[in-house]
Amino acid sequence: MSTVRQRVVEAAARSVTAAGMAATTVDAIAREAGVARGTVYRHFKGGRREILDELVRHEVEVFFHDLYLSVDGFDNLREVAQHGLAFARNSLATHSILQRFLSEDPRVLEPALGDSVDAMRDAIAGVLRPFVSPDDDREENVDFLVRMGLSYMSTAGRWDMSSPADLARLVDDELISGLVNRDCKYDAIAARRLRRVSDESMWTRGVNATLEEIAAGRFAEFTFGDIVTRVGTSRATVYRAFPGGRPALLAALTERESARLFSAVADAISSASDIHEGLLSGLTTLWAGVATHPGILGLQKSAPEVIFNALNFDGATRTYAVASSFAQPLLGRWTGPDTSAQLAEWMCRLVVAYSGAPCDYLDVTDAASVAHFYSRHVANGVDRILATVPAKC
Repeated sequence: MSTVRQRVVEAAARSVTAAGMAATTVDAIAREAGVARGTVYRHFKGGRREILDELVRHEVEVFFHDLYLSVDGFDNLREVAQHGLAFARNSLATHSILQRFLSEDPRVLEPALGDSVDAMRDAIAGVLRPFVSPDDDREENVDFLVRMGLSYMSTAGRWDMSSPADLARLVDDELISGLVNRDCKYDAIAARRLRRVSDESMWTRGVNATLEEIAAGRFAEFTFGDIVTRVGTSRATVYRAFPGGRPALLAALTERESARLFSAVADAISSASDIHEGLLSGLTTLWAGVATHPGILGLQKSAPEVIFNALNFDGATRTYAVASSFAQPLLGRWTGPDTSAQLAEWMCRLVVAYSGAPCDYLDVTDAASVAHFYSRHVANGVDRILATVPAKC
């Protein structure tokens, strides 16, 4: 980074910390940096947006440099994982710039973090790889640890990262348990299909039209008038069904499609004879439903920030809480509420960590591939978790 660019980025950091996002304009940054407004634009043609992106990327680089230093000197994977997660959660919780972004405008984070995701994964892999056995499965194990590590770094969920006992349980049960070889193998279970909605009510037609717009990659562009055109009736008629306009349509779509997906997962878990079958069946159905849903695929192409905000930081906390509260009573057939809540959140994290980010050892749309993944990376952790609580009769 050139001297002037560095001064501008450092000035932006001071402005965000002291005055907040709204007050961090190009003029304010120029004043803080002691340069002319034109000088800022010569070095950052994209203006404020480009400066903030550069700031986020710089903070990411500093974070991972400090993360590497924080685990230097430890000699086993368990200690590296525990201390690395503790450092990461504390750093994120006390990071003044990040907290400003999250509280005032989390959309700022998505472009730069999205561009930096490969670098982040490489950085964490570089820290972990020396502690993973150098066998044929080494890169798969490292990738699993990286994906799940990023999940817990960005969102603690039900875990108290300041508690050494909680950290030890998390690392032993949900991170490194899959590195232990298993003799058993779980067979594939076909994913349950999402139930079709076939009625011709105005509500259903409006929701279907909204889904079609999003699937076509028009999340940001579509208007209430576009939905009226697709439905083929008057504006007043559609508005009576969705009196809030576009926001009401989006809320209705989210509600219906979540219900369809949760219903399929509920069918899958409810038909199982034991907890491993229930978890594998639910995981297979959830992964397949998310990976092939036309609305989610449309958002991934045209509005990835919507997914990012729902699956990272505070957004992920809410997402995991909702999903866990749904799955907890279904898994409660076999174990107590705390354990079923832990298992439910873990399954949700797995779905998020691998959806939209393909790898060569897991095809989330293939039941056999999911079963192999479950046998290798999940089942041993489930057994560890269940061993600490009495089974339900």
